[in-house]
Amino acid sequence: MASIVSDPKGATVEIEGEVLGKTPLILPAPKGRTSLHVRLVMPGRVPWQGVVEANEGGHFVVNQTLEPGR
Repeated sequence: MASIVSDPKGATVEIEGEVLGKTPLILPAPKGRTSLHVRLVMPGRVPWQGVVEANEGGHFVVNQTLEPGR
């Protein structure tokens, strides 16, 4: 599974450059992947992006606070 959560909720989720929905978002984990490039975007907030590694159970977990934009 891939679990993507942001504070505040409602951020657009991009995984490997593809828009997949808004937070909170739970998806099946891509088969054969050990890492994912994730980007969270929300108007008025600083975008976040990072490479997320699968945990020991093969799950990808993001729980990110998006800082207010300037």
